[in-house]
Amino acid sequence: MLSNIYFINTRELVKKLAAGEISDHVAFLHFLIHAIITSAAISNQIDMRWAGNNPSSLLNDIASFIALGSVQYWGFTTAYKINNEIDGKDFFFRYSALSLPLSIQFFIIGFVLSLVYGALMGVLAANFANSGVPTFVWSSIGVAFTAAISIIYFKLLFIALQQLKEYKTNPTSI
Repeated sequence: MLSNIYFINTRELVKKLAAGEISDHVAFLHFLIHAIITSAAISNQIDMRWAGNNPSSLLNDIASFIALGSVQYWGFTTAYKINNEIDGKDFFFRYSALSLPLSIQFFIIGFVLSLVYGALMGVLAANFANSGVPTFVWSSIGVAFTAAISIIYFKLLFIALQQLKEYKTNPTSI
């Protein structure tokens, strides 16, 4: 599976693209790996020291990478499968076209949920500040929230692709 992936060698990939030797599946794998790495980079700060003497921040970063990377993997592979059920064509074209309205929908939903999350965490922190709840518990809640909000984005994508699938099968359905 990874033998056709060009992690660093852009020049060789460009040659293969120019020769038409890169399949849609291999292009999708490149995109999938990019999405997982980007998700990890966005969710974790790169820090070359322990946070104090507490290794729980490293464990939180690892948990965040695994959670968000897993969501990216699940989301894009599921979207790709749904696209293959439609006709197996134009995944990147469709995803690119859908990305603008989905991003705006996601931004609105994410903004509202973030306000609720912030208020809820503020109340919880105020009530449990001196209760001895370990820091990693609060961090884990943040990781779970970030993963959940990412799942919402993919659910929006799945709905759009399912609508496209339905419309392609029955043009009068939408």
